[in-house]
Amino acid sequence: MEEIKKCKWFELHELLPPEVYRGKDEGWELIDDRLKEVIDVLRGEIIKAPLICNTWWMNGNRKWSGYRTADCPVGAAKSQHKAGRAVDLLCYKYTAEQMRQMILDKQDMLPYPVRIEDGVNWLHVDTKPRDYKGDKVYLFSA
Repeated sequence: MEEIKKCKWFELHELLPPEVYRGKDEGWELIDDRLKEVIDVLRGEIIKAPLICNTWWMNGNRKWSGYRTADCPVGAAKSQHKAGRAVDLLCYKYTAEQMRQMILDKQDMLPYPVRIEDGVNWLHVDTKPRDYKGDKVYLFSA
């Protein structure tokens, strides 16, 4: 049996909503393996600062910033969050625009190509499959 990949810098409760979270190790399979690697590289090698996804587990108000269920009231019907391929991140140290620029400047460090939403106050990163030609970062506007 193949071992399920986990994150180095994120706990599972940070990526799942409370409706789905069942414990420390139950649910990692819902998050795309490529996304797990990407967010670990962002946290540990590119941004080098703590990144915030969901905060519900510490009485915060963010619960849909990682994986979203099919009936989630937030976001688009075909959101990459619902496929386990997207996160919306915040950082106390940097703005979303600063983080986007850091990623663009160091995109060669990314293990996989990513899409990043431009013009929003959070860092949306996803691993939606697409035909990448050249750069590892594709900026888009929703």
